Amino acid sequence: MVPPANSDERRDIFEPMNGEFAAMRLGHFFFKASIPVGNHVHLRQEEIFFVSSGKIRILVLENVVTKNRRVFRDLGIGTRIHIPAGIGHALIFEPGSTMTALSSKPFDPSDLFPYKIMGSNGELLNSPNS
Repeated sequence: MVPPANSDERRDIFEPMNGEFAAMRLGHFFFKASIPVGNHVHLRQEEIFFVSSGKIRILVLENVVTKNRRVFRDLGIGTRIHIPAGIGHALIFEPGSTMTALSSKPFDPSDLFPYKIMGSNGELLNSPNS
């Protein structure tokens, strides 16, 4: 069994192929609590999320330049979400939900910027200043 690459009170992240394919990153997430995840933006990396069990209670996507915001609720199994570079994102999953994530590049901490658009209880926040 592959141990979690990262774990906290919100979720466990498993990266079964970490380092084997340097051109991309594959992760499997298990959500333990209905606490916001994300609240950040990548400027050089795209992500694709696939809900494999459970559901996303709320998803917020926001273009960091135009501030155009889209909010989605109750996204179930089979939902595929494409997050281009430059789109801030925050999500809340039902506890016990799982998601598979594919990133266009390996994790790069220099391409992870806070972009808080959802509060700790799932409330929508005003757009951060750029």
